[in-house]
Amino acid sequence: LESMLKLIERLVNIDSGSTNKAGVDRVGKILIEEYKQMGFEIEIKENDEYGNNILIKHKEAINPEILLIAHMDTVFPIGTAAERPFTIKNGLAYGPAAADMKASQVTLLYAMKYLHEKNEDILKNVIIILNGDEEVGSPTSRELIEEVSKNVKYALVMEPARKDGSVVSSRRGGGRYILHVHGKSAHSGVAPEEGRSAIEELAYKTIKLNHLTDHEQGISVSVGIVEG
Repeated sequence: LESMLKLIERLVNIDSGSTNKAGVDRVGKILIEEYKQMGFEIEIKENDEYGNNILIKHKEAINPEILLIAHMDTVFPIGTAAERPFTIKNGLAYGPAAADMKASQVTLLYAMKYLHEKNEDILKNVIIILNGDEEVGSPTSRELIEEVSKNVKYALVMEPARKDGSVVSSRRGGGRYILHVHGKSAHSGVAPEEGRSAIEELAYKTIKLNHLTDHEQGISVSVGIVEG
């Protein structure tokens, strides 16, 4: 437990937001060294914009049937780790991404350590993906995940459980759209009557879009970002 907590602290205190490639790769480098100590083979999928994706499997693995996935990126901007570093209060751990999902990374790693000590043959049936862009929709890791998924029977994503400890076995599908609204420019002081406000029109559309939400049917629509 002590060594697990020390590793969680080390990871939490690294800023690794999705757009912080250097930070995500720092997390990846620490985890790579841990897996190498157990004799895992490491394949790094280089990225220019986002953190590198990492494919990990046992040196004697042939056709592993179990896929484990854990992301290294977070939603927090640079400086968050310095503002509120890893702490433990009343038996609970705090810090940016302590739950989602740096503790999950350590949980996965130590599960593999346990199997390495007790029954290493099981590890030959496991393949692991550590991706660096999950929080922004997995633009670079999606293709890798889909390709590896074709050859396995089971997959477990190491996202944290619900507050009550229950495991999430499925998620709703989602879509993302960008709506462009064009108005007509006019001087707001001299000739406001000649203009047409795109912002006003977008406000009307925002209300209509939000009214499409139907929680009983499992439908939620959210206008998340507006620029104008």
